[in-house]
Amino acid sequence: MRKILFLFFREPRVDGYYTTYKHYVFSNICKENFSVRILSYEKFDNLTPSIPKDAPGVVKKIINLFLGIPPRFTHYQSKSFLNEYLRILDVFKPNIIYFEHVVMMQFILRKANGAKIIFYD
Repeated sequence: MRKILFLFFREPRVDGYYTTYKHYVFSNICKENFSVRILSYEKFDNLTPSIPKDAPGVVKKIINLFLGIPPRFTHYQSKSFLNEYLRILDVFKPNIIYFEHVVMMQFILRKANGAKIIFYD
């Protein structure tokens, strides 16, 4: 069976924001034909692991700003999330990686295991 890994900020849910609802519908449709794993920063139930963001300190944000790295990207940097992402890639071995926002690309650039990449914002 083909495998798809979803990377989300918030766990998709039917009664959530518009963005989480559309991802909820799409991820449920995919469950009919794919083995699905969801990795998100926030979760709404006990079925999906939630990874806390490791917010960088003020000094690191200032240094990154001088290096030309936008604060929006550094806000979502998380060693915990990256480690869980890499672990899932090694164990689950997805054929497709679906992510919802361009700042999630920082994790995919580290390693994608030859999976096809789908970006939807």
